[in-house]
Amino acid sequence: MKYSVIRKLKNDRTLYEKTYKLLNERIQQKIDEKLGLHGFTFDEVKVQNQKNPDRFTATFAELEELDKERTLVKKELDMINDYFNEIDRSIEEMDETEKKVFKAKYIYGLSHADIAAKLDCSEKTIQRIIKDINEDKSVEEEIKENI
Repeated sequence: MKYSVIRKLKNDRTLYEKTYKLLNERIQQKIDEKLGLHGFTFDEVKVQNQKNPDRFTATFAELEELDKERTLVKKELDMINDYFNEIDRSIEEMDETEKKVFKAKYIYGLSHADIAAKLDCSEKTIQRIIKDINEDKSVEEEIKENI
């Protein structure tokens, strides 16, 4: 498991969350200002468009494009969140020593020697624990499965 991949996904998640929020705001702004339907959701605008298509045609096309983009961003965000939930579940399944080694290695970036000294055990033991942790599906394999 590579911490750099986790850190990148965390940054991606932040970016997708901001993008999703901005898309929601742009959609709402168009609904409020261009259509004059203050407080209506996009789904409610779809219903209104069916009743009076000529009035909404141009703006509705813009809204549909924004909604498609928002849907794609939401899927990416959900995938990243699912991935982090899977990491959390994997960590929860570790015993206490494995959790300590995992944190020391992948969160704090300590060397095998530093971890061994901190946990009062041999470097070989630390290497074995890290090997056991890494023998579970790798981060890269899980990402490929979720893409």
